[in-house]
This record gives sequence, structure tokens and C-alpha cells, in this order.
Amino acid sequence: MTQLNPEVEAQLTALAQLCCDTLNGVNHDLIDQSEPLLKALLMCGFNRNKVQTLMVEVEQRAKNICPLCTLHRGGELASLTSGLEQKFKILVQWESTSPNQTPR
Repeated sequence: MTQLNPEVEAQLTALAQLCCDTLNGVNHDLIDQSEPLLKALLMCGFNRNKVQTLMVEVEQRAKNICPLCTLHRGGELASLTSGLEQKFKILVQWESTSPNQTPR
């Protein structure tokens, strides 16, 4: 994990907690619940200042929050964080287009 500002750290930790809740069957709507956090990360400039990908950052935090669950369900965790990464990339593309352009 890289050292980031406290706001970004809190958002990444909240995303990791959502992943742990999903792995434990507590949360069934990861993508919709994660959207405000992903937008906040975008507005904080995470996409410009990152050292590692969102997927890696969230996976590392999830492994610290719920180590036993992620140990046995690493493939599912990778799938969840990959989905978050894709959603984040879509948000980055959407925010980078001007009003008269369509996102790629």
C-alpha cells in the first residue's frame, strides 16, 4: 500500500470494506454502493497521483481487513476489484470528455 492523503486512504479503505462485506455475503450491491467512493477518488485526483492501480490498492487493504476470507477467496476478490477498476476507468473517461464529445 502506498501512503496517500487521509481522505483518499479513507475512501480506499471503505472500498476494501465493501469488498469484504460482499465476500462475506453481507453486501449484494458492490458496484452501486461503490460509485460515490469512486467519484470521490476521481475528484481527489487519485487517477493522476497513483503509484499502484486502484485494484491493487483495494486488494491490499481488503487482505488486511478480512485476511481469512481473502485467503480462501482470492479469485473472487480479484474479480470484485477488477470490476471496481473498470468502473473507475469509465468514470475517468466520462470526466475527461467535453460536453460535446461522447466518451470512448
